[in-house]
Amino acid sequence: MIQQPHSLSEDCARLGRELRLGAPAPEAVLVGALQDPEYARNLFVCRETPSMLHFLLNNPPQPKAIAIAPQQTSAPEHSTLELVSKASKSFWAWTKSGFQTVTDEVYAARLASCTACPKLMTHPEKAAYALVSLNDKICADCGCVVAKKAKLPHETCPASDPQRPGLNRWGELISQ
Repeated sequence: MIQQPHSLSEDCARLGRELRLGAPAPEAVLVGALQDPEYARNLFVCRETPSMLHFLLNNPPQPKAIAIAPQQTSAPEHSTLELVSKASKSFWAWTKSGFQTVTDEVYAARLASCTACPKLMTHPEKAAYALVSLNDKICADCGCVVAKKAKLPHETCPASDPQRPGLNRWGELISQ
């Protein structure tokens, strides 16, 4: 079964339910939670403290300004809707894990693999990348921001390792 991408309004409604707001969360809160892991954690920790939650909802982090990189001929063919959907799904998986991240050693090894990969590139001019930091690089295979994806234990590299059949570039088994 093919899952349809979530819309921004659906994700705002879901965040509102998760935070027990009784209404959809404002778009700025969803964007802030996707962009700032500490803000996201604080929202979930403070959902039982109405005054703190109210403060956080009324003071989401300001979106980070980005410089748009020149268009590259090898830009991935991922739509903005697809990228936002993938980021939202990853965000929900991360919340279910209790905001766990990989160890520093695993993160460093994953980033080293990504840095050496020929698929690493500057992000193209797409609205979805307005949510990421100024100099973040992306994977041309999946369109994900590697510095963010590499921290999450539920994420995996989509590229197979040319030197080690059956493993991805992060040295993990490729799921069939």
